[in-house]
Amino acid sequence: MRASASIGRTARTHDGVRALINEHFVKPGALDARNARVFRQTAADRNDADYDAAATFDAEDSRQDIEQAEAFVAEAKRLVGGGGKS
Repeated sequence: MRASASIGRTARTHDGVRALINEHFVKPGALDARNARVFRQTAADRNDADYDAAATFDAEDSRQDIEQAEAFVAEAKRLVGGGGKS
């Protein structure tokens, strides 16, 4: 069973999600700004991979993005009370 959480707001774009994360979690201090930067950078890397033919990523880049994304998800689960197994 998966846990779900809502702050009563929806976002139509990835930029909207980032704005909501900053407004509702980073500014109040519930989420470290480092996590928001990781989210932003990982999203930028994904965008480059999808749309920038000149973008290159090596195994280390990918390993770091995956590691940081996993840490972000773990922190998000902690915030919404879903820290257990899904």
